[in-house]
Order: sequence, then C-alpha cells, then structure tokens
Amino acid sequence: MEIVLTVQPNGNGEGGNILVQRKESGTMKDMGTVKFDDHGQKKWLLMVLMEMHPYVSLVEN
Repeated sequence: MEIVLTVQPNGNGEGGNILVQRKESGTMKDMGTVKFDDHGQKKWLLMVLMEMHPYVSLVEN
C-alpha cells in the first residue's frame, strides 16, 4: 500500500495540517489529517510518519 502525505498550511503562522491518503486502484482515498501548530511539530510528525517507511511519499502544497 502506498501512502501519500500532503502538507497544507493554514494560511497564517506556521501551523497547518498533514493530509494522509492511500493510493488504491489509481485513486487517492482519504485516511485522515494530523494538525500541527508550528514548524517543530511539523518536522517531528513528518519524521514519525515517514521514518523507515519506503512506501510513504511527501507532497508539499
């Protein structure tokens, strides 16, 4: 299963969301979102979500 993470800034400040989706039969299915408040939280969350997972990719908006 391939997982795609998309970073979505909230438009003001450093916070935003990480959208988690899985690729299934060529289409993207939403799995959920993870909220972050600043760059430090974003960096930590991406490390945890991506560490040692070869089938996870990151898309920056």
